[in-house]
Amino acid sequence: ETGQEGQTVFKNLEMNVETEVRPQTLICRNLYQESRRKLDMEEATGLTLDDDRLPRLLLLDPSTGVNLFHYVLPGRNTVGKAKGAVDIWLNSKACSKQHGYIEMRDSKFYLGDLGSTNGSFVGDFPSTASRQVVKGQEEQVTDGQLIMFGDVECTLSAPDGGSYTKTADPGSARSSA
Repeated sequence: ETGQEGQTVFKNLEMNVETEVRPQTLICRNLYQESRRKLDMEEATGLTLDDDRLPRLLLLDPSTGVNLFHYVLPGRNTVGKAKGAVDIWLNSKACSKQHGYIEMRDSKFYLGDLGSTNGSFVGDFPSTASRQVVKGQEEQVTDGQLIMFGDVECTLSAPDGGSYTKTADPGSARSSA
């Protein structure tokens, strides 16, 4: 279907969502962006991180209805809508520029709010009850737990409970002959 100015509009009828970007394009951009974040972390630390064991936030992008993921890398991962100024960018008007963070420390995860307008929340499935994270305080979160940044619902997926494989760079083990 075409929208204003002749642009193609892609519709997700189940979610009543329209977007001018092909869903496949969004998925590929997400995969590229997260792969780049992982490679940057590996270069900075000299470690090789195992994709299958890396924790991630799973979410349904509210503006497009597309399933996306974001790696939760070691340390603090800032979350918000200020593209380029946060580690995890969320495409939502209900998110603040620097909304909150999820931090991995000692194989545990902590959620914090950075003074956002619409709050950060932690809940449990299947219950929809959630509790707000107070600015300056943290809530511990676990695998499978619901996390909300404004109106964006995420689920923490931590296959190994927050551990990830650390291996030396294969090139560093070579001896010079």
